[in-house]
Amino acid sequence: NLSSVQKASKFILHMDMEAFRNSSFGSLLVKKFRDGEDGEKFKLFSKVIGFDFLKEINSITYFSNGAKDNGVVLFKHNANIERLVAIIKLDKNHRSTTYGQETIHGVGSGKDRTYICFPNQGLAILAPKRGLTHQALDVLWGKGSMKSLPTCLQDAQNMDQPLLLIGYGNLTDLEDDFEGSDLQKHLSEVCATMSEECKEIRMNLKATALNNQSGGHIENAAKGIISLIAMSKDSDENYMRFIDAIQIRRDHVDIEGNFRMGVNTLLEIMDPSLESIDLELLD
Repeated sequence: NLSSVQKASKFILHMDMEAFRNSSFGSLLVKKFRDGEDGEKFKLFSKVIGFDFLKEINSITYFSNGAKDNGVVLFKHNANIERLVAIIKLDKNHRSTTYGQETIHGVGSGKDRTYICFPNQGLAILAPKRGLTHQALDVLWGKGSMKSLPTCLQDAQNMDQPLLLIGYGNLTDLEDDFEGSDLQKHLSEVCATMSEECKEIRMNLKATALNNQSGGHIENAAKGIISLIAMSKDSDENYMRFIDAIQIRRDHVDIEGNFRMGVNTLLEIMDPSLESIDLELLD
């Protein structure tokens, strides 16, 4: 929803949690998580806060102008806001301020300081700076919102299958402290999508190079990394199955990478990683 994204945004990431839960991949992943060794811990945590984020978050949207610590996260949800606010106020560093008619809750300290606002029953705003929360509220009130999507995002939205995840990056005219500044020497724009179709996970990455030479460098670097992984003595069968599912091609300045793999095969490969997840946050 462009009405909630700031027009100055250089980076946008959106995850449709409803589509994720309704997909074969998402539903199996959630089930594995709930049935795993941390399932009971998560169940207790959800009961304490009165909020099951695997079920009650509908979407997550992130946008940033590319500067360090300058991103805003929007959560669309079905949570009980009164209960969440009561828990937030338990933080010893909690302080609340107002902006217009909205209350902004500051929690945590130092680099972990976070500002949270619930402008309506189904939306939450999280930001590392109070001023960013103000800007996000201004956008929601109709001031400074994005009016049109970049072409690659328009094309992605017209896909037949619902997108589980979509990301966009505009690498031109970024702030000086952008952490990925080396990419600016070669790329101007990047767009990534993830969807599920016919029980397959399909990922697509499209990048636009600044010129044909840069396009060649990016293509060679990507293929070189894949080759090095394939030749590594530590590469097992799962690595090879994953690598074989990747295709990279280039047409002048346009570079495209595609990944396709069956849901069950991907989950089988991911299984060791899933087992190693440690939910320290819930302790």
